[in-house]
Amino acid sequence: MRLRCFFLGCVWDEGSLTEVGRVPMLCQRCTRCGAQRYLNPEPEI
Repeated sequence: MRLRCFFLGCVWDEGSLTEVGRVPMLCQRCTRCGAQRYLNPEPEI
């Protein structure tokens, strides 16, 4: 994480759907520092 992201927060891309084990997750990457995060995808209504 770069200092800019530390103070201002990361800017996340749209992400791509991937599987972690058998669980579907949304993988996003910060466009500033390259950090990654995995989120549960939003349930479709």
